[in-house]
Formats: sequence, structure tokens, C-alpha cells
Amino acid sequence: MQIGEAAERAGLGTHRAGYLSRRSNSEKGAIRTGVIAAVLTPLAVIGYAAKTGWADFVAMGATVFAALFVLTGLGSLRYRGRNRAVRLDLFESGFVATRGEGLRVVRYANTAVRQRIVHYVRTNETYYRYWVTDINGATLLLRENFVDPQQWGPAIQVGVTDVQWPDVWADLESGRRVEFGSLWLSNTEIGSDRYSEPWAEIKQIKIAPNRIRIDVEGKPGLPGPATETVPNVYLFRAVADRLCSIHGRAGVVTQ
Repeated sequence: MQIGEAAERAGLGTHRAGYLSRRSNSEKGAIRTGVIAAVLTPLAVIGYAAKTGWADFVAMGATVFAALFVLTGLGSLRYRGRNRAVRLDLFESGFVATRGEGLRVVRYANTAVRQRIVHYVRTNETYYRYWVTDINGATLLLRENFVDPQQWGPAIQVGVTDVQWPDVWADLESGRRVEFGSLWLSNTEIGSDRYSEPWAEIKQIKIAPNRIRIDVEGKPGLPGPATETVPNVYLFRAVADRLCSIHGRAGVVTQ
């Protein structure tokens, strides 16, 4: 099934953006080795033909590089063959992930997204993990192997928030609780299985990369869950911020 057909069948609407697979370091290495080998291979031919000491040395080195090029080139071709069709296509109401096992379709209206983003200062590298529920109820893992995760990750979270917001807010207005993992929200309180506090007592909610913290007036901060365990954390942030505002509280801060 083609991407467009899968999206149309799932009712995902207009295509918004597409993200290809990121080239691996081994593929980049193969290209660099290939350039070097392309330069030295003619020297190898000349060296073997000249039959002199220095030429033999150059020829031997060029031959080694040529052999490396063949090996890394084969690895690159294998990588390309496995990943040439890997891509992520975002639509108005969901997305299609093309993987080695085929197409996976996600609809924003009935998905749950959990995220973990870790930045390592020492190497200045950021790792992205998004666990998403597809239309069959199975979990799909998206990583930084798609280019520009700093774009498609927030785009997915915003898409989920826009689509699910009306139903979530309608539940709150009707007096029901809405749940975000171990946290729940109502018109009057925020809580978990261990505590609950009225919105009038909430000083601020802080969403950090690793944990959510709930500050209460005159009390120690309540222990919040790990951020990666909270499904649809952007939607949680938007709903909690609106409820804080309604009750005259400071709101939600993302750290």
C-alpha cells in the first residue's frame, strides 16, 4: 500500500511534511574512504608499474585504501537497501511511518505519545525517543534516525493537542476527570493515586525533560511522574495551563 493511499484510507487529510532517513556514520565514512581511494588508486597502478621502492610503498597504501572502500562501500549499499524506503510523512490528522516491516499509520484523534529527549553536554548530542500508538493499538518507536527530530517531534505533539483538545475539554466541562498516565485533572483538582490538591492551592507546575513537579502553596513540591511516562504531554500542559489560569494560578512552566 502506498503512503498516500494509506493516509487517505485512515482519513489523515492534507500532507504537511516529509522526513527521510538520516544517513548513518558508516555511510558517511564510506563516502570519505571512497574519495581517498579514488585519488590513490591511480597511484597504485603507477607504483606497481614503476617497480621502485617508494612507488611500491605508495601502491601498497593505495591498495589498502581501495580494499577499505570496497568493504565500507558494500556496507553502505546494505544500509541503503535497508533504509531507502524509510521515511516519516506528517498529515493534517496523523502520520505514516514507512519502515522495513511496512507502513505504520497513526491517527492523532486516538493516539498516545510519550517522549524522552536527552541531551549529552559532553558530546553535544541529543537523543530522541517517541513511543506512539498506531491505529491498530500497537506501539511504534520513532527515533532520531529520521532527519530533523526537533521539527517532527513537536509537530506530532501539537497535532495531537489540536485534535484531542475539544473532547478533553468537553469531558472536563461535564465534570469528568481526564487522565495522563498516573496524573489526572478535573475542573477543581489535580492529583494522582497518591495525592490530590485543589487548583486554588497550586502555585505552579513545572515540566522538566526528566520529571514533572507540582508546587503547592505553603507545602513542599509534590512528587510528579517522570515526564516520559505522561502520554500527550503537550496536551497535558495546555489543559493544566488553562485550568491554572481559570483559578488564578501562575500556570505551567516548561524547563
